Amino acid sequence: MNTEGRTAVPIGRTAVLNTQFRIGATALALVGVACTASSSDTRVARAHTLEFTAEDAVLLIGPQSELPADPSVVQTVADLWVDYTLLAHAWTVDSTYGHLDLDFLVDQQVEQELILTLRDRVVQPDTAITEADLRALYEAEAPGVRARASHILLGVPEQATQAERDSVQAEAEALRGRIDRGEDFGALARAFSQDRGSGQRDGDLGFFDRGQMVRPFDEAVFALEVGEVSDVVQTPYGFHIIRLDELQTPTFEDSRVEFRDRLVQTRTLEAESVYVSGVFDAAEPEVREGAADLVREIARDPRVTLSRRAQNRVLMDYRGGEVTVGDLRDFMEGRDAQYRVQVLNAPDEVIERDVLDAILQRELLVAAARAEGIEPSAAQRDSLAEVARGRFRGAAGSLGLIDDLRASPDRGEAAVDDAVDRLMARVVSGETNVIPLGAVALALRKAYRAELFEAGIFATVNRLREIRGPEQLPANPGTLPTQAPTAPADSMGQ
Repeated sequence: MNTEGRTAVPIGRTAVLNTQFRIGATALALVGVACTASSSDTRVARAHTLEFTAEDAVLLIGPQSELPADPSVVQTVADLWVDYTLLAHAWTVDSTYGHLDLDFLVDQQVEQELILTLRDRVVQPDTAITEADLRALYEAEAPGVRARASHILLGVPEQATQAERDSVQAEAEALRGRIDRGEDFGALARAFSQDRGSGQRDGDLGFFDRGQMVRPFDEAVFALEVGEVSDVVQTPYGFHIIRLDELQTPTFEDSRVEFRDRLVQTRTLEAESVYVSGVFDAAEPEVREGAADLVREIARDPRVTLSRRAQNRVLMDYRGGEVTVGDLRDFMEGRDAQYRVQVLNAPDEVIERDVLDAILQRELLVAAARAEGIEPSAAQRDSLAEVARGRFRGAAGSLGLIDDLRASPDRGEAAVDDAVDRLMARVVSGETNVIPLGAVALALRKAYRAELFEAGIFATVNRLREIRGPEQLPANPGTLPTQAPTAPADSMGQ
């Protein structure tokens, strides 16, 4: 990474509820960690032939940044650098990305297409709705209501103990009591809320639709009267105190088309759920003891090298087959860091329901589709491969890499280094949103060498702490603005 003439970049932080890419999302279970590296080794990461050093990382994160001098922060920045460097390098090799082996990406998309075709064939929801029924349902459900609310958020450290969670909750309850005694909600939000984006606006989140926020938050908001303050509400993001500031309710005439479409979608999803539940229950799945712990291990590092015996270890039995660690790793490799950290912190029953059941559900639906004779043609596979390559070009274009590389006098590694250098500066400063590459990054790391170095990560942390001096680490690390990743599937074709 070229550092000549560079200065430290200030960090921009945005905390928007339910849309953030969390820095420090995974534990330090690093891909290809060079455990034998000496303590003097300052390499943080390598991507193909380029290296990202501790000096690069210190200049990028900056001595005055709001991001803590923490190994998970450095790792996340290094991971982004690796992914974006490989994306840029692959473009210089072939701007169409035609040289990459995308069979595993195509196979994933083929399975999705099989499930979609199966859904269209077997799911027949009742979507005939009279005008009178539509109006009656609208009046009963009162949909389309938009709320404007403010909140105070106290976050909980990742993998917190119960005592730590209780302490944060007690602090939230104390703040709630101060509001009851007449203290100003906005002043408390500015002083204490760890959602700094809204906190600077007296906790104001603006308007949002029903269902847009996480469920406990959403339910609490729409149960309030205007001006009322909630009790302390717990979500995956921490403990909230919520005030409903305003409600907007559209008329039936204004919302008729949208409401009917939503009703049809709901009935379709309900019909899908009935079908999927029937297929799932018929398989009589049974989770093996200790499976949840293995899921967490793979969530920490989906790219870990596994022996054949380890890959074949059974997590779940069902009539006609098994779900193995290998199946789990394939599933986790396609999930973003935010999803994986949720898995790390989830209780066993949630892991079994939302991870293992999801893997089995997909396997069963693909098998059901093939039993119906549904298979893609060679032309369809070729088309899907082109769509996959389009994802690479789209990501490189959205990040500005293509324009930077085209503007360079050559397409060598120096051009890649300079382009990624500029991109990372824009990302860390908040000028450019993070675009998690997901499966695209996985394909790139399969094609090219990619390593993170534990010694270099800790060397960076030590240098940052030397520059800054002692600092109080926040309960939740800093965040970078991001394009929200796609949530894992929980129904057919979704």
